[in-house]
This record gives sequence, C-alpha cells and structure tokens, in this order.
Amino acid sequence: MKYLFLDESGDLGYRGSRYFIISILCIENEKELKEVYKLNKSIRRNKFRKELKNFKEIKGNLISESLITHIFKKFNEMNFKIYSIFLHKKSAGYKIQMKNKNDIYVDMVIQLLKQMPMKYFDLKMDNFFPKRQKELYKNKLLEHFSDKTKISFKNSENEIGIQFVDIVAWSTFQKLERKKSELVEQISKNHSIYEYKIK
Repeated sequence: MKYLFLDESGDLGYRGSRYFIISILCIENEKELKEVYKLNKSIRRNKFRKELKNFKEIKGNLISESLITHIFKKFNEMNFKIYSIFLHKKSAGYKIQMKNKNDIYVDMVIQLLKQMPMKYFDLKMDNFFPKRQKELYKNKLLEHFSDKTKISFKNSENEIGIQFVDIVAWSTFQKLERKKSELVEQISKNHSIYEYKIK
C-alpha cells in the first residue's frame, strides 16, 4: 500500500492567482511513513522548536526558508515521490468553466493520480470540499481506481503528511507564480510537474 497526501496552493477564482497547483506526496510503504512522523517530531523538538512554538500546523507561507530547506533535505534521504499538476487560469476556456470549480479540482486530481504508477493507494486530502459534497467527489475519484483504494478527508492540523505536501505545493506555486524556484528545485529529482488542460 502506498500512502498519499494531497494539498493545493493558489486559488480557483478567476481574478485571483494566475496559477492553481495540486501536489501529492507519495510515501512508498509503512516504514517510510514512520520516518515522516519522526521528522515532524524532530523539527518540533530540536532546531526549529522556537519557530514552531506558536504554530499548530506547518504551512509553506508561514515558516522560514531555512526550515523548508531542512525538510526538503530530509525528504531527499527518504524513499518518496512528489507529483504536481498546475492550471494556468488565463488559459482559454477557464472563465467559462468557473461554475464547475470543484469538478475541475477533482479532474485535476484524477489526471495527476493517473500519472502515478500504482494500482491502489491510501489518499488523505485536506478538507477542501463543502461537507455535503465530500462523498459525491470521493465517489467520483474512486470510479477511476481499484476497489482497494482508500480516500479520506482530514483536518490538516492533525495530519503531518498534508502539512508537508502543503510546503511542496506552496514552493511549486512560488516557482510558477513568482519565478522563485530556489526552494522547489531542492527536490527536483523526485518531483514531477504536469500542466493541466481543460477539456
């Protein structure tokens, strides 16, 4: 079983950011998953304890670049892969599709998961959808994958995997939106980035 964590950066509003990014952190097995949780304990207890003292969760736009660099360095010592997909919102057709933002989100997730070589997985997503729509979109995702696949929505404060992938999505957003690639380039050997095209 592979363990996946998903988060996004940017927004799907037409007048907001130019780009919207979804990233997935893929952990190969349970042993590596334990290393992710150990990394969280390490940074909260040691060098970055003071920085994180007042933060319930780790987010790319709140923490220092030195902490991001430290996390990415530790990532590179693990057996992991990261996949990102981005939408350039000024592309043709996006304004027409604005009424279907959640559908676009789900389709981006499906297209990104199809780039990943796996039959089934355990995917944890941030609470992005309104409560009444979670089961609807969860079922839409499950239609495309094995019945062994698990998908759940989690509060990011309680799931460090989602917090870590938030850093990846935010760093990828900085590269595309603001041409600041220094951070995300640190994990480039294990990070695949795809462009999403509206059908």
